[in-house]
Amino acid sequence: DMAIILLAAGHSRRFGTVNKLLAQLDGKPLISHVAATLLALPNASRIAVIGSDIDPDLLPGFETVVPNAKNPLQSDSLKAALAVALEKQPDGVLLCLGDMPLIPQSHYEKLLAYWDGPATLAVTRMKQRLMPPALFGKNWFSALMQLEGDQGARALLSDAEHRISLAEALAVDIDTIIDLQRLRLFQT
Repeated sequence: DMAIILLAAGHSRRFGTVNKLLAQLDGKPLISHVAATLLALPNASRIAVIGSDIDPDLLPGFETVVPNAKNPLQSDSLKAALAVALEKQPDGVLLCLGDMPLIPQSHYEKLLAYWDGPATLAVTRMKQRLMPPALFGKNWFSALMQLEGDQGARALLSDAEHRISLAEALAVDIDTIIDLQRLRLFQT
């Protein structure tokens, strides 16, 4: 079995005073778009690491965890979610970001299809950039738990054997209000 980890505990510093994951897109919070897509994936436990300002009710079907650190770094959030996931003894984890609402279910399915055992590392490639979502087999769990700082799992992605292309138009990462406004304009 796989564990799906939704990373949604960022500080949204560049977005302003509101948590970007609660900003509205098509009448619902940004995080709800990603969560709905991930809920459609079969045979997986789902864990979301969230900030204290996100209502767990926005994430039905997900076990939620709030990092202990007062100002958690990406590595703190990842470790908090991974600790919960490891209790379920998964064969691998699919790391996903809460601020990328356009990634289709088919892309997550392609990543999962590259599963070939405990050494699996399948990542998303947009042009020359390697990024989440990414699938890590259990041989990678120790390295994930040792990460430090505010870079998350990015340091490990260059080791990926499988690099699954994602169109630039779908790799939209919402970091600022302008990013969200552009996305709204693009969708109309």
